[in-house]
Amino acid sequence: MTVLVIHILFWNIVMSWFLVNGRTLGDRTIDLALTRKKLGKLDFSLFGSQNSSSGTYNLGLGVGGKLLQSKDDRIGIGVGVFMQQGVKPFSVGRLFSGSPTLGVGAGFNVKLGKKSNVNVGVSATKGLEKGPISTVVRVQYKFKRSVKNKK
Repeated sequence: MTVLVIHILFWNIVMSWFLVNGRTLGDRTIDLALTRKKLGKLDFSLFGSQNSSSGTYNLGLGVGGKLLQSKDDRIGIGVGVFMQQGVKPFSVGRLFSGSPTLGVGAGFNVKLGKKSNVNVGVSATKGLEKGPISTVVRVQYKFKRSVKNKK
């Protein structure tokens, strides 16, 4: 009984450390495609989230990077790939629930100035066994203008 309680406490601590809610797999894939790292440097991401069914968690691992980058670093094109798997740490028998879900994304970033930029991202996710293809399209525009006090 004590071993079971320690096992449950351990998994609750581990899962709560990894849990990040409110982000879809498509969003995470676009984030990796729009990495701020330089050309040739990969960006890795590890995440977890609690599923709607009790005792089930989704764990994911992704990698992304820039494929093309202009010499002045104003334009960048990147890709990201993610894999997510359902895990049932408290069940007896099968640890993994369901089939893994794969996500692929692409991103295009244009810097308009020191603090302004436009990001466009597209991603598609699909479970390996069945189900529809989910798509996410995201356009972001960040505009910051410095205001100087004239004396």
